[in-house]
Amino acid sequence: MKIAHLSDLHLGKRLKEYSLIEDQKYILRQIIEILKQEKVTTVLLAGDIYDTGNPSSEAVALLSMFLLELKNLNIHVIIIAGNHDNGTRLSYGAEIFADSNIHITGKYTGILASTTIDDAYGPIHFYSLPYIRPIYVNQYLDETEAVEGYTEAIKHALQTVELNQQERNVILSHQFITGSETDEQGSEVSVGGTDNVDGNVFNDFDYVALGHIHRPQTILRETMRYCGTPLKYSVGEANTTKSVTIIDMKEKGHTTVYTVDLKPLHDVVVIKDTFANILQRKNTKNDDYVYFQLQDERMVFDAMNTLRLRYPNILGISYPNSAYEQSEQGISYTKQKNQTPQEIFGDFFAQYTGHALDDTQEKILDELVTKIWKEGDEE
Repeated sequence: MKIAHLSDLHLGKRLKEYSLIEDQKYILRQIIEILKQEKVTTVLLAGDIYDTGNPSSEAVALLSMFLLELKNLNIHVIIIAGNHDNGTRLSYGAEIFADSNIHITGKYTGILASTTIDDAYGPIHFYSLPYIRPIYVNQYLDETEAVEGYTEAIKHALQTVELNQQERNVILSHQFITGSETDEQGSEVSVGGTDNVDGNVFNDFDYVALGHIHRPQTILRETMRYCGTPLKYSVGEANTTKSVTIIDMKEKGHTTVYTVDLKPLHDVVVIKDTFANILQRKNTKNDDYVYFQLQDERMVFDAMNTLRLRYPNILGISYPNSAYEQSEQGISYTKQKNQTPQEIFGDFFAQYTGHALDDTQEKILDELVTKIWKEGDEE
């Protein structure tokens, strides 16, 4: 059986102020073509289908389009909810979808949902474990049986089924597995504390289809894998190659995993150079999502608007070599020890404009600072 492992579609996501709906529509159509080429018969979607629990109408329509295409290709689909999803909303109409071989598990209900699909080598049992916390498990337990920690919660959930070890077993899970490599600037950066799960809890499964981490990677073994997002959703992912994970599962113990690269409508790139060098480049208008790390030691006046003329999807600017830091959030200054307000502003002014305050400007600044301090004392 050829199985495609996908996760973290984050339909409806925005990158800074830019809607990614068209990018997502483009990449989903590309994925469909890959599924056809690879002769995939089953698709696993391991959580975070939507970017929010209350997705936009455009995001819902996009998922509907994708599922309809898969149905028309007679592909079985198994979906679980991630931490970004509202499990109840995601699984609306699940019983009806099941008649079209689209199986959705939105919430943990005390036992693992399962779907069995046969191929030339016999049955493959697919188990669905949507994103859970210990509290989700404990609501089905007596106080004396309550679990503590995410690993124990997963262990208990897995104990609700009895696996036939003579047959092939696959599980979908949306959790943070200990040892996962995260992206410091990605949306998954907040995970990885007390919610760590020991990946050894999944040792009895022939393949573990993980979601939650945006960077594609294997954990502990080749058949336990995060497939990653289909698109780059942060600047930190600029150097990451996105792909579709394909599992070629034959008889038990004979599973091959490989990836097929994806090419986005707009890439996410980081450009490191001086402002002058960037303007001298002869390349044509660039529609990629671009973040600039300007190598100038002084801030460049109106750099954002100037660069936007050539790079309309600009994500932001930073100055790694400067005491000042300008980004899409604004401008900040690293204060030196024992500086007066006048000295701080004087340094800031010089860095921003390229020249120092003149005598008149210094006099005005002194008067303003004195007035502000006086008003503060009177209050």
